[in-house]
Amino acid sequence: MRKVLVVGLTSGIGGVETFIYSIKKYMPKDIKIDYLVHQNINKKYENEILSNNSKIYKVTGIKENFLKYMKNIFDFYKNNNYDVVHLNECDSKMFLYALPLLFYRKPKLIVHCHSSKTNNILIHSILNFFQNKRADIKVACSNSAFEFMFGLKEEKNIVHNGVDLEEFKFSKISRLNKRKEFKVLENETLFISVARFTEEKNHEKIIDIFYNYNNIFKKSKLILIGIGPLQNKIKEKVNNLKISDKVLFLNTRTDISEIMSAADVFLLPSTFEGLPIVSIEAQACSLPFFASKNVSSEIAVTNLVHFIDLNESSKNWAIKINKILSKTIDRESDSFHDDIRKNEYDIKSVANKIEKMYRE
Repeated sequence: MRKVLVVGLTSGIGGVETFIYSIKKYMPKDIKIDYLVHQNINKKYENEILSNNSKIYKVTGIKENFLKYMKNIFDFYKNNNYDVVHLNECDSKMFLYALPLLFYRKPKLIVHCHSSKTNNILIHSILNFFQNKRADIKVACSNSAFEFMFGLKEEKNIVHNGVDLEEFKFSKISRLNKRKEFKVLENETLFISVARFTEEKNHEKIIDIFYNYNNIFKKSKLILIGIGPLQNKIKEKVNNLKISDKVLFLNTRTDISEIMSAADVFLLPSTFEGLPIVSIEAQACSLPFFASKNVSSEIAVTNLVHFIDLNESSKNWAIKINKILSKTIDRESDSFHDDIRKNEYDIKSVANKIEKMYRE
């Protein structure tokens, strides 16, 4: 029996959380995975994890109570023995929840980066130094994410954020059901974006693009999935533009694959990204995907991805999107899944690579 501790689950259902959960589904039974968290995780993941002989350990968050955090985190690693600690992070702040490993050599530490930029430069830089000294295996979801976390001198070890192709396969039934649920007519163009409401996700641009598209081509709706600190600001913008009847804020959802089947366009005009797993999920669902040129070009594993410069006007975005949508796309074609497998984004092959790291 190989004992693994996974760190990195949060209360959200974003790319990192989806990756961690998906990997668990394809691990053999002789690898026992437990989870260390500092906040309550989404019930979807909690119920599935606990029903599969895994444990979830919660420690006090560092912002909540520093002294209690220090006691909790050092007591935890002192009283629990693992063969491997798999640290999933977007910047080095998450190393705070593996900090005691600086004083223990036994658990193998896998540092796994899922982003290519941070807003917390100072804290990240300090923790990054100590983290990388301790790391036994360094891995990232993309070339840019690897360089961000580990530098240019290290030999790159890339493991893509894989997608469950069966879960995200386009479904006519899901399309009909979800469009009916959200009162979207068949002749309406349905836009979707799945992202936290934070500065880098650029929801202001999403709204501007949709507003222009709706003004020019009419008959369209927008679904925004996610939560975050800027959500109320975006709701205010939608109200000011008088398009609140066209925009649905769905917060956190567990039926994203079904909603993707219902959608016609995915928007991601981010100011920066690593390699967002949602981009591969959308392609697995045969969904045309429009991203800013600030998003890594590595996401383009099929011909469904289109990059547009953020400096272009939102009106130009709308016109270019409409031009692409005028072309027929066979959403039931197997070719998109073939491309995803060829580029090693199938969750089964990704889980196999992670398993090998656990066993090394």
